[in-house]
Amino acid sequence: MTVTHADLLALWSETHVRLLDREAVDGLGLPDDAVRVLVDVGLPVHVGHYGFEPVPPRLFTPASGTGTWCQIGRDEGGDFSLDLATEALWSCVDTPELPTRFVNTTVSAFVELLCSAVRGRRDHAGDVSANYDALHTAVSKVDPRALDDDENYWSVILEQMEIGLF
Repeated sequence: MTVTHADLLALWSETHVRLLDREAVDGLGLPDDAVRVLVDVGLPVHVGHYGFEPVPPRLFTPASGTGTWCQIGRDEGGDFSLDLATEALWSCVDTPELPTRFVNTTVSAFVELLCSAVRGRRDHAGDVSANYDALHTAVSKVDPRALDDDENYWSVILEQMEIGLF
Protein backbone atom coordinates (compact mmCIF):
# COMPACT_ATOMS: atom_id res chain seq x y z
CA MET A 1 0.00 0.00 0.00
CA THR A 2 1.24 3.46 -0.82
CA VAL A 3 0.27 5.98 1.83
CA THR A 4 -1.77 8.96 0.62
CA HIS A 5 -2.78 12.36 1.93
CA ALA A 6 -6.28 10.93 2.47
CA ASP A 7 -4.79 8.23 4.74
CA LEU A 8 -3.33 10.95 6.95
CA LEU A 9 -6.57 12.93 6.94
CA ALA A 10 -8.41 9.82 8.14
CA LEU A 11 -6.33 10.06 11.33
CA TRP A 12 -5.49 13.76 11.68
CA SER A 13 -7.31 16.92 10.67
CA GLU A 14 -6.04 19.06 7.78
CA THR A 15 -4.52 21.50 10.27
CA HIS A 16 -2.52 18.65 11.82
CA VAL A 17 -0.92 17.48 8.56
CA ARG A 18 1.98 19.51 7.19
CA LEU A 19 2.56 19.66 3.43
CA LEU A 20 5.63 21.42 2.11
CA ASP A 21 5.68 23.60 -0.97
CA ARG A 22 7.66 22.13 -3.86
CA GLU A 23 10.05 25.09 -3.56
CA ALA A 24 10.98 23.98 -0.03
CA VAL A 25 12.46 20.71 -1.35
CA ASP A 26 13.65 21.71 -4.83
CA GLY A 27 17.39 21.59 -5.10
CA LEU A 28 17.90 19.50 -1.96
CA GLY A 29 18.55 16.31 -3.92
CA LEU A 30 15.93 14.34 -2.00
CA PRO A 31 14.84 10.94 -3.32
CA ASP A 32 11.56 10.96 -5.29
CA ASP A 33 9.82 9.00 -2.50
CA ALA A 34 10.74 11.64 0.09
CA VAL A 35 9.64 14.49 -2.18
CA ARG A 36 6.29 12.77 -2.82
CA VAL A 37 5.67 12.32 0.90
CA LEU A 38 6.77 15.80 1.95
CA VAL A 39 4.90 17.63 -0.86
CA ASP A 40 1.89 15.43 -1.75
CA VAL A 41 1.19 13.21 1.27
CA GLY A 42 2.40 15.26 4.22
CA LEU A 43 3.64 14.54 7.71
CA PRO A 44 1.54 14.66 10.85
CA VAL A 45 2.31 17.76 12.91
CA HIS A 46 2.61 15.72 16.11
CA VAL A 47 2.22 12.03 16.76
CA GLY A 48 1.45 11.72 20.47
CA HIS A 49 3.00 8.55 21.90
CA TYR A 50 5.50 8.29 19.07
CA GLY A 51 6.66 11.88 19.61
CA PHE A 52 7.40 12.62 15.97
CA GLU A 53 7.27 16.27 14.84
CA PRO A 54 8.24 17.46 11.35
CA VAL A 55 10.80 20.22 10.87
CA PRO A 56 11.73 22.21 7.75
CA PRO A 57 14.18 20.10 5.70
CA ARG A 58 17.80 20.86 6.54
CA LEU A 59 20.77 19.43 4.65
CA PHE A 60 23.95 18.58 6.53
CA THR A 61 27.09 16.46 6.30
CA PRO A 62 27.81 14.36 9.38
CA ALA A 63 31.04 14.89 11.30
CA SER A 64 32.22 11.61 9.80
CA GLY A 65 32.02 13.27 6.38
CA THR A 66 29.98 10.38 5.00
CA GLY A 67 27.48 11.67 2.48
CA THR A 68 24.71 14.19 2.65
CA TRP A 69 21.77 13.92 5.00
CA CYS A 70 18.51 15.82 5.38
CA GLN A 71 16.76 16.29 8.71
CA ILE A 72 12.95 16.12 8.30
CA GLY A 73 11.72 15.67 11.88
CA ARG A 74 12.51 15.09 15.52
CA ASP A 75 11.24 13.38 18.63
CA GLU A 76 12.34 13.14 22.25
CA GLY A 77 15.02 10.64 21.23
CA GLY A 78 16.68 12.48 18.37
CA ASP A 79 16.46 13.97 14.93
CA PHE A 80 14.84 12.07 12.06
CA SER A 81 17.24 12.35 9.15
CA LEU A 82 17.27 10.91 5.66
CA ASP A 83 20.49 9.48 4.24
CA LEU A 84 20.32 10.78 0.67
CA ALA A 85 22.60 8.01 -0.64
CA THR A 86 20.41 5.14 0.60
CA GLU A 87 16.98 6.84 1.09
CA ALA A 88 16.90 5.30 4.60
CA LEU A 89 15.49 7.24 7.55
CA TRP A 90 17.46 7.27 10.80
CA SER A 91 16.88 8.68 14.26
CA CYS A 92 20.10 10.48 15.19
CA VAL A 93 20.75 11.48 18.77
CA ASP A 94 22.98 14.31 17.61
CA THR A 95 22.32 15.09 13.94
CA PRO A 96 25.94 15.83 12.96
CA GLU A 97 27.07 12.45 14.28
CA LEU A 98 26.69 8.99 12.77
CA PRO A 99 23.22 7.44 12.59
CA THR A 100 22.20 5.90 15.87
CA ARG A 101 18.93 4.08 15.18
CA PHE A 102 17.56 2.79 11.90
CA VAL A 103 13.92 3.79 11.37
CA ASN A 104 12.78 2.80 7.86
CA THR A 105 14.07 2.14 4.36
CA THR A 106 11.99 5.06 2.98
CA VAL A 107 10.06 8.05 4.25
CA SER A 108 6.82 6.60 2.83
CA ALA A 109 7.32 3.38 4.85
CA PHE A 110 7.76 5.52 7.97
CA VAL A 111 4.57 7.51 7.36
CA GLU A 112 2.62 4.36 6.52
CA LEU A 113 3.74 2.78 9.79
CA LEU A 114 2.92 5.91 11.79
CA CYS A 115 -0.59 5.66 10.33
CA SER A 116 -0.75 1.97 11.27
CA ALA A 117 0.44 2.69 14.80
CA VAL A 118 -2.09 5.47 15.39
CA ARG A 119 -4.90 3.48 13.74
CA GLY A 120 -4.02 0.49 15.96
CA ARG A 121 -4.20 2.58 19.13
CA ARG A 122 -7.63 3.82 18.01
CA ASP A 123 -8.99 0.48 16.83
CA HIS A 124 -7.58 -1.59 19.70
CA ALA A 125 -7.91 0.89 22.56
CA GLY A 126 -7.30 -0.93 25.81
CA ASP A 127 -6.15 -4.14 24.09
CA VAL A 128 -2.38 -3.88 24.14
CA SER A 129 -1.91 -7.38 22.75
CA ALA A 130 -4.11 -6.74 19.69
CA ASN A 131 -2.47 -3.35 19.15
CA TYR A 132 1.00 -4.93 19.38
CA ASP A 133 0.06 -7.73 16.99
CA ALA A 134 -1.42 -5.30 14.45
CA LEU A 135 1.65 -3.05 14.49
CA HIS A 136 4.10 -5.95 14.40
CA THR A 137 2.27 -7.38 11.38
CA ALA A 138 2.27 -3.99 9.65
CA VAL A 139 5.99 -3.41 10.22
CA SER A 140 6.81 -6.96 9.04
CA LYS A 141 4.83 -6.40 5.86
CA VAL A 142 5.73 -2.78 5.04
CA ASP A 143 9.43 -2.73 5.97
CA PRO A 144 10.87 -5.99 7.38
CA ARG A 145 14.33 -4.38 7.72
CA ALA A 146 12.85 -2.20 10.46
CA LEU A 147 12.79 -5.29 12.69
CA ASP A 148 16.26 -6.64 11.77
CA ASP A 149 17.85 -5.28 14.94
CA ASP A 150 16.48 -4.96 18.48
CA GLU A 151 17.74 -1.36 18.58
CA ASN A 152 15.88 -0.23 15.45
CA TYR A 153 13.20 2.41 16.03
CA TRP A 154 10.17 0.14 15.43
CA SER A 155 11.72 -2.73 17.40
CA VAL A 156 12.05 -0.39 20.38
CA ILE A 157 8.47 0.90 19.93
CA LEU A 158 7.17 -2.68 19.88
CA GLU A 159 9.22 -3.59 22.95
CA GLN A 160 7.81 -0.57 24.79
CA MET A 161 4.28 -1.66 23.84
CA GLU A 162 4.98 -5.21 25.00
CA ILE A 163 6.10 -4.09 28.45
CA GLY A 164 3.20 -1.68 28.83
CA LEU A 165 4.87 1.70 28.41
CA PHE A 166 2.06 2.64 26.00
